[in-house]
Amino acid sequence: MADDPQSNARQPIISFDDFMKVDIRLGTIVDVKVFEEAKKAAYQLWIDFGDPLGIKKSSAQVTSNYDIGELLGRRVAAVVNFEPKQIGKFMSEVLCLGFPDRNGNVVLLNVDRPALQGGRMY
Repeated sequence: MADDPQSNARQPIISFDDFMKVDIRLGTIVDVKVFEEAKKAAYQLWIDFGDPLGIKKSSAQVTSNYDIGELLGRRVAAVVNFEPKQIGKFMSEVLCLGFPDRNGNVVLLNVDRPALQGGRMY
């Protein structure tokens, strides 16, 4: 199914202008808590994107590959311009990006060199 983000099928061609509508920024996880009320195992993340965005919240189903200690201080890429999504009593404001491992669990996207906090992906 092409609309399924888990699908290996190639997605429709989009224009560069369409891509530029997606605001992907680099942030640092500054707080992590187990998301007790989540239907699937997840963490609540607080991610600092620097000025002008500041700290934003995200719910992330990454418990299979990451312990809380591994996440604190980790730099992550996230979409910062989706509409916030209410997940139980928690408002998720950004979507952390990752790829599936062999078991379909999320491996977070990361950078391998120093990069600007809050910098926009291009």
